[in-house]
Amino acid sequence: SFEISVAILSPDPVTVVPDVTFEYSANGTAGDADYSPASSLNFLNFSNGINETFITVSITDDDLFEGTETFSYTISDSSLSFKYLTFAPDVMTVNIIDNEGTRIGFAHSEYVVEESVGVVSVLVSVLHGELDGNATFRVTTVNGTAVGYAT
Repeated sequence: SFEISVAILSPDPVTVVPDVTFEYSANGTAGDADYSPASSLNFLNFSNGINETFITVSITDDDLFEGTETFSYTISDSSLSFKYLTFAPDVMTVNIIDNEGTRIGFAHSEYVVEESVGVVSVLVSVLHGELDGNATFRVTTVNGTAVGYAT
């Protein structure tokens, strides 16, 4: 889980602060299974003299390959009882970076062989995750100081 700071930024001491409705939107690609706020309450209460509060959000570490997902929170005074209260910024977005997925690559970045070896086998491995079925990849060679030839 992590905390999101919500602050009242004012050059003057805050003496009267309203209850501010804090609504979160389901906008984005993340759903209920990906994150959850620590509380089901949808409001924050700033008491006199308190300029900052936190919202704790739990992120679910699942086993699904989903790519990066997002969700956003919107803060507003839905009662409109404080017409001089402004929110800036009023939307905050969280990107959840997926830690699943499959990475395939060369097991070693360099091989050293003698000319007399005849054939060299280069290992390509699943470095992270696993494959669901067969996979075909294109491999190309690029001449360096050695020059290849077609057989």
